[in-house]
Amino acid sequence: STGTRTTNIEATEDTDPMAPTPPGAATPAPAASNFQPEPNCIRLTDFALDAENFGWFIVNDNVMGGQSRGGPVFENSAMLFEGEINTDGGGFSSVRAEIAPTTLAGFTHLIVRARTDERTYKVTLEDRLETRDRRVSQQQTLVFGDADDDGWQTARIDFDRLDPRIFGRAVASDPFRPDLATQLGIMISDGVDGPFRIEVDRIDACR
Repeated sequence: STGTRTTNIEATEDTDPMAPTPPGAATPAPAASNFQPEPNCIRLTDFALDAENFGWFIVNDNVMGGQSRGGPVFENSAMLFEGEINTDGGGFSSVRAEIAPTTLAGFTHLIVRARTDERTYKVTLEDRLETRDRRVSQQQTLVFGDADDDGWQTARIDFDRLDPRIFGRAVASDPFRPDLATQLGIMISDGVDGPFRIEVDRIDACR
């Protein structure tokens, strides 16, 4: 057993885990590792609140007959996403959260801080552009910089460099619309069998 949680709870717009905190609103003290966002950034989540964490849900390759398993555990103000990939019949595992419309409006990229097992992970994004095939998932590989003394690394996801895909296949599609974003996720689909583990400390949206 990986110790992952398998609860599949979808967030509603009223309980959007990615909604930025309004200015002046009371917020819990950040964990020691969770520094304040950089200028021109907002903190989407630092996994410090149960109300945010229950908004994340699992989408594994079981939806297409696969046998991979994985899911999130929330501890120490971080999301531990771990499991095992089986490339026979699918080969992917993901955790996702619904986001309210306009949450990412005006932003150009995300900053993700994480510790990994050096396997390849992706950020996935979806929007509600009416002309887009609803199966399209906008994806970009997390390319991390140097690790600090505790193993934490950061990666940047530029919205104008996202790769549109349907079930892993590259497709032609309109550019991602951050002002119409509906979903954010972390996915592994690197074509390698075996266990995986990524610990995500925080996700910021930046201009």
